Amino acid sequence: MPFYYWLDKKSGKEVEILRPFADYDKPPTVEEAPHVKDPEWERQIQGGQSIVKGYNWGSGKGNW
Repeated sequence: MPFYYWLDKKSGKEVEILRPFADYDKPPTVEEAPHVKDPEWERQIQGGQSIVKGYNWGSGKGNW
């Protein structure tokens, strides 16, 4: 399950939610973000992709 990042436009607070792929578009609930009052959520795209590769794993596709 991936993390999804949501930003409250009114207060500027950011929330990180762990959800299944099927629920990617559902905003955070009151239980998931109790510190945000009267939210106006906007989904954010953050982070980057990282590849973990050992020193001797080869250089071509499929040699990991």
